[in-house]
Amino acid sequence: MTPEHLYFISCFTAFCGWLCLILAPEYTFTKRVVRTGRFSIAFAVIYVIVLAMGWSDFLRLGAYLSYEGLQQMFLTDLIFLAAWVHYLAFDLLVGCLEYEDALKHKIPKKILVPCMLLTFFFGPAGWLVYMILRNKRTGTIRGFLPCSS
Repeated sequence: MTPEHLYFISCFTAFCGWLCLILAPEYTFTKRVVRTGRFSIAFAVIYVIVLAMGWSDFLRLGAYLSYEGLQQMFLTDLIFLAAWVHYLAFDLLVGCLEYEDALKHKIPKKILVPCMLLTFFFGPAGWLVYMILRNKRTGTIRGFLPCSS
């Protein structure tokens, strides 16, 4: 399997997960697979495959110690792909956390959906907007993550 195939599979998987989360969050599949984080197992599998394919590229850990070295590492197909899969996986997990948190705090969909779309496209920026709006509605950011209660 080529990096291009894995890229397509990753993007398609992420898109399907986000569609389920935004358009059909209460659908049985979404509740049991996407919202529980099980859907992200697909990303973990792809990530492990990429690691196995490019193990020698990942062993150059010293490159992480300098900005230039890190830039050079990201020029390799497999490290670039691994980073992309990493982004897709964690952005979707954050989207799931936003959805569950919005349910808990009765945050309306008209506020949640734009935040989730921002999270899908811009990751941390979407999460930041969600946290700001959540704080305006609830008066706190505490309790969003299990460790912050």
